[in-house]
Amino acid sequence: MKTKKLFTILFSILILIVAGCDKEENPTGPENDIVGTWVLTKVILPDYGNMEVNPQPLGLQMTLKVNSDKTFEMTVVDPDGTETDKGTWSISNGKITIKSNTGETLVFDYELTGNQLKITMQFDVSEFGLSGMGQTRVIMVFTKQ
Repeated sequence: MKTKKLFTILFSILILIVAGCDKEENPTGPENDIVGTWVLTKVILPDYGNMEVNPQPLGLQMTLKVNSDKTFEMTVVDPDGTETDKGTWSISNGKITIKSNTGETLVFDYELTGNQLKITMQFDVSEFGLSGMGQTRVIMVFTKQ
């Protein structure tokens, strides 16, 4: 069940991250490619042998709508209910900067290939009672709809 707990934590964190997404100023750059609706299709844990986790069987869904006006809306559905976050986003030097309407700003590495968006983040899962894991890299893979 550690995997289920980890997914719940990851999705909560991603909501905060995507909630403040801000786009770059170059209209012909990668920001045009990132505009659209993205659905989380898997999570990869590189520090654990690139373990892949499918969120759907765990009852987790995440949809990210990235708008051309540099705003975003993220909706996360898990067994505890539905949460939505909004904000602004930007892209610069291979990083996505997200600023939530709550005022939190986060910066993440990203990779955009075809209809796949990968967002890489680090977080400390030990604060959630998962002893021995500490800082863990997580790659969230989204597929464009």
